[in-house]
Amino acid sequence: MAEPDDPFYQLGPVRDYLMFVAEPLRIMTLDQRRRKLMKLVDELSRFGYLNVSNRAYNSLPLSLSVKELEHDHGRSALDTLKRDFYINLEDLCSQAELYPCILRFLTSQFPERQRNQVENLTAVILNIFQVYDVEINPDWQAYGPYNNFKDIVALFVDAHGPRRMHHELEQLFRRPYNDPSSSQHLFDHIKNTIQGISDGSPRIYSPCIPIIQGSMYGKSRLIKDLASHHVYLSYMCLRKESSLGYPRARFSHSIGRGNTSGYLESKNDSTFARDVLLFLICTLEAIVKGVEDNNDDYATEERFWTFQETSPVFEQTVERSFVDKKDSKKNVEMSFADNQGSENDIWKILSSPSAVSSKYDILQLSEEVKNLLRSEWAKYCLALRRKDKDKEVYFVLAIDEASPLSIQNKPHGMSEPYYQILRSVARCLVSEDLWGGFAIVIADTPGRISDFSPPYENDRFLKKFSAIGAKPWYRIPTYDVNVRWSEPPLTLDFSEIGTLRFYAKFGRPIWKLYVDSGNEDELLPDATAKLRGRDYDKLSKYNALFVIYAPSMDSDYRTASSFLQSPMATLLWMSDQHDVLKVGYPSEPILVMAAHKILEGENDLDLISHLLREKSLSPGATGEFVARWMLLDVLKTVGLRDGIQSNYCRVRDLFNGLSEKYLLTCSSGHADEHQLLNERIHLNHWVSDRRICTVPTLAYGFLRGHGFCFSFNQEGFDLVIPIYLESKQVDLTNIRLFDGYENMSWEREDIYLADEAFSVILIQVRNNQNSRDNHYVGRHEKMGSLIKHMLARAKPYISLYMQLGEGRPIGLGERPRNIDRANVAANQEHGGAIRLQGGGEVVDQGAPLAYDLRVTDNNKNNKQFIKQLQQVIHLPNVNGLGDNFEKIQLDSCSFIA
Repeated sequence: MAEPDDPFYQLGPVRDYLMFVAEPLRIMTLDQRRRKLMKLVDELSRFGYLNVSNRAYNSLPLSLSVKELEHDHGRSALDTLKRDFYINLEDLCSQAELYPCILRFLTSQFPERQRNQVENLTAVILNIFQVYDVEINPDWQAYGPYNNFKDIVALFVDAHGPRRMHHELEQLFRRPYNDPSSSQHLFDHIKNTIQGISDGSPRIYSPCIPIIQGSMYGKSRLIKDLASHHVYLSYMCLRKESSLGYPRARFSHSIGRGNTSGYLESKNDSTFARDVLLFLICTLEAIVKGVEDNNDDYATEERFWTFQETSPVFEQTVERSFVDKKDSKKNVEMSFADNQGSENDIWKILSSPSAVSSKYDILQLSEEVKNLLRSEWAKYCLALRRKDKDKEVYFVLAIDEASPLSIQNKPHGMSEPYYQILRSVARCLVSEDLWGGFAIVIADTPGRISDFSPPYENDRFLKKFSAIGAKPWYRIPTYDVNVRWSEPPLTLDFSEIGTLRFYAKFGRPIWKLYVDSGNEDELLPDATAKLRGRDYDKLSKYNALFVIYAPSMDSDYRTASSFLQSPMATLLWMSDQHDVLKVGYPSEPILVMAAHKILEGENDLDLISHLLREKSLSPGATGEFVARWMLLDVLKTVGLRDGIQSNYCRVRDLFNGLSEKYLLTCSSGHADEHQLLNERIHLNHWVSDRRICTVPTLAYGFLRGHGFCFSFNQEGFDLVIPIYLESKQVDLTNIRLFDGYENMSWEREDIYLADEAFSVILIQVRNNQNSRDNHYVGRHEKMGSLIKHMLARAKPYISLYMQLGEGRPIGLGERPRNIDRANVAANQEHGGAIRLQGGGEVVDQGAPLAYDLRVTDNNKNNKQFIKQLQQVIHLPNVNGLGDNFEKIQLDSCSFIA
């Protein structure tokens, strides 16, 4: 979001600053500009727009160079202030749907200028809620005046009412999955990483493993499962104590934030590394004591996790031990009371000169410290093996909501961020064979991927030690968990298709929780807010096009990582060097409904234009993208069901819509009488697929509501839409689609049964007619000849040839001829059973339908669209100039349907 659209630039103090710096430099000195910036920081901080505990802002104006003040008028400083403003907003309010309401109040009322003086405050806030269609407590009244930004946010949160889903989220976190081995692969990865460091092959830098994936995939839940089934794990959650999120904060005071210090001292790199070692020793001691005392809370890994999750006692025990050991007076007294004094000497050993030193990117430990650490690990191994002599001994420190460890939160006295010191500590413990089974797991969605898994070229530690980073873990097996492990299993039962209740079964597990808990009315608003993302990430509405239309997402590293941070994308693959990310949107019907909601009232073609300016697509890929939009656009009205864009409708609804806007001709003179037009389609989004469409994939696509896109220039066709032959009344309710992690391997009889219930619409898209295109009939016969890869039986289907460009139309001067169905039938099983088209006035119900669509002026008020389309795709010369083309961007103009 750019100036002046972003609400931040419309805040009263920021507007004043921008007006000031807009004056020519000759009118004021650079020192005046700095003083004005310092005044802006002061005004934003005093009203609470900035959280002064998170950053030392007083040095910001002085850090700006003369060049920045001369050339960008100090605007570079605003980038930092803007990001921190939105971070502060998110810290104060976890309900993203309230952000537009709060920002509207700030930019329309300028509350920092008229504290406690907004007239009719209750009425003003109620009206803003209505404008943004956000639910409000009808009995709410403003309970008192406000004094700062925090008070204003509290007013809006109170007006919105308590979040009913908070308790349900906690229940979902605690609910066991049907598959207890879901975290086994992560545990194996941890063990292999540790082994790689011990063996030196591969040369892994540190056993510090980030868990990276989009929001709501269950990263925290994966940590829980790891702890419950495989390893003693100490859990830290660095969210603020005041946050309502789940899991709850654990050890959150250990790490400093801005001007607020944590109890892990961060005066410099060495003191922080020393305190981390002490913290780990205290943690291990508490576990050893619990196990040796036969305390039920420590009896198994699962009980230990439950103990941490449900009680603060373990956290308090570790923190008390940490403080006691650092208390020098108490240590002296304890030493006199204990002649051996070995445990009381821990702090003395760690705090002695040169005991722990971080220099030249290397953590150096004295021999006395190494011996201390080996001794503590030996006690831990002995305690566990007394219960199971053959037990493999591992210990994991898991840090959730880990953004405070990132470089943005690096204390002034430290040369490296907290995370890097943690990596060095973990590396030293394993590589020096001090704690042979130790690893750190990091999880955080809001944090940037580059903070926890930077590309090799940006990680000087990896280059210095000629090492590779530990592979991040992104294969979280929660996607579709509600259909893969459901009881009863999901089958081909179409009774609920097109409803939120049905869509909630797919994708992330949280969606179904809304339905099961009776909070279905919150499902779509929450999904929409999540997809919109955070304002400070500069995300625009055109990103919703990715969810619906599946254009290529071959983005650069920075763009791909931003998708993961905010708008619900999925990390599909990461290169070994961590410098290439592939992100995307797997078919997730709830997110699709949210994307349609975001795009309501928008001019889709303007958004497409914006997207095309950002992405360099070939003319062919651009044409296919526009064709996908055309096919969904004509279903916007007829496809609405209970306010959601399900597009569960008849085939004739699609072709009636196309004929209203474009020139559409058909091979049959009585197409309206064909039974295929009365059958069902379920089409509200597209997915890219490189596989051959089979009966099972057609069934999956129909259930989820998507069509299939194929690579540009694929032979035969570009798009496929499944058709459900409702009139056949085939009973498919005994065919199970999913089995655990894998799709079911359908039995031959199941495939044959489902084959009877499905047909297809095959679509080929051309920007223009060229010399490679044969006669119209030949193109349709070519599509038909390839249907044998999808369907076992010969049956009626539909082929659609979409010509988007101008020039000599295909089939000009003649109505499309009937397809030679004998050629098609010969390629299909039981082809001899097909009756060939014999002409006459009655349509042959067994014949395929071939449609030819041209985007042309047909006196149906689509001239503006044609003009825009021609600007999107500049076509090669029709007379044979080959593939020489020029990409012209789409200009914004209104589309009159």
